[in-house]
Amino acid sequence: MMPIPVRSYALFRLDKSAPVVALCIAVLTSVPGWAADPAPGAPGQTPAPAAGSTAPSSSQIPAQDPAAVGSAGTQKQGEPDQKGKEGEKPKQGEKAESGEKGEPEKLRVYEQIQVTGRGSDMVGVADSASQGVVGAQELEQRPILRPGEVLETVPGLIISQHSGDGKANQYYLRGFNLDHGTDFSITVDGIPINQPTNGHGQGYSDLNFLIPELVDIVRYEKGLYYADKGDFSAAGAADITFKNSLDQGLVEATGGTHGFGRGLVADSARVAGGDILAALEYEHYDGPWVRPDDYRKKNGLVRYNRGDAANGFTVTMQGYDGTWNSTDQIPLRAIQEGLITRFGSVDPTDGGSSYRYSLAGELRRGDDASLTSLSSFVYNTKLKLFSDFTYFLEDPVHGDQFEQFDYRTVEGVKLQHQWALRMFGRDVESEVGLQARNDNIRNGIFHTEG
Repeated sequence: MMPIPVRSYALFRLDKSAPVVALCIAVLTSVPGWAADPAPGAPGQTPAPAAGSTAPSSSQIPAQDPAAVGSAGTQKQGEPDQKGKEGEKPKQGEKAESGEKGEPEKLRVYEQIQVTGRGSDMVGVADSASQGVVGAQELEQRPILRPGEVLETVPGLIISQHSGDGKANQYYLRGFNLDHGTDFSITVDGIPINQPTNGHGQGYSDLNFLIPELVDIVRYEKGLYYADKGDFSAAGAADITFKNSLDQGLVEATGGTHGFGRGLVADSARVAGGDILAALEYEHYDGPWVRPDDYRKKNGLVRYNRGDAANGFTVTMQGYDGTWNSTDQIPLRAIQEGLITRFGSVDPTDGGSSYRYSLAGELRRGDDASLTSLSSFVYNTKLKLFSDFTYFLEDPVHGDQFEQFDYRTVEGVKLQHQWALRMFGRDVESEVGLQARNDNIRNGIFHTEG
């Protein structure tokens, strides 16, 4: 006994904003093997459309039994079920009946499903497929464990962490380990985050001062094809922009396992013809370690914006302070011998502290065909890390712990001009700019005793 092939159709419509055309998908299904095999031309059998033909809509599908079938091919309410309870499978050897005896199951027609595309249409805007923009709506839908994970919206970019939550993240892109930002350029509201000649690692990029709820846009480029990105952009670059205002104020309190707690208060208001945004954040986390990380983070932001993207100005002040303990790599033999657990530590004095205070401003002037912007910034940051990887290998008396120290004040300015024109009958966009930066650095590595 052969199953009866019945072809059903589902129509999928995409909005005009979606980057693909509307699709019509024919889904081939079969009546279960216990269904009867009616004779050719039996009532209710719907002939399958020819190959390449368009799927009929619900209004084009004839009702197989007007007495028993209502609109959209479903059984009318109040009609008796001739085989007992609906959906009950006949016993082995019995024929399935739907309506008259020997008929196949009725064809079910479902409502149309609407699918909306994601993101902005970058066709004709982006120079390559490796560029993109991520908006606030998508960021709000992502669970974020640490601030740096905002960048995981960049396709192919992975964020990890080691040696305590207060330390800069580890970045991976397209299969390459970018350490703490050596080959991935990051800017936040025009401020370059990568630090040259850092006491811990070249290009050190600490994003713990970010408050994810205040991020508006992440623009990214992958590859080394963008002259304006300059140093540290061999693998790619990302620019993070804050919101100028909030639709409504935020008061958040979050708690979890391993001593996790986070509080956030943020709001905005209209002041002197512009928007002022303010936020305070506090976070604590111990982690699963035998010696708790006891990570304590305090964050603050005040931002004032007046005007729009073409004509106006923005001033942003930020402050961050964090302290933590760290459980570093440990000897395997110490675990195998039962001296410590896999979450234990050998040197309980490892850890670190960091702070960052910044002031940045931007002035914009433009018209329909050009835009000129001038931005400047100054920030002060300090990092202290205590690590011990070899314990008593080099110094059996005092131990091998060392301190990495970096203290710096950074000033910078950026001037750029963009304009549009027609050249040889084609629209052309041009851009020129100038960047200047000074890093006043004091850093080093010192032998310490835990």
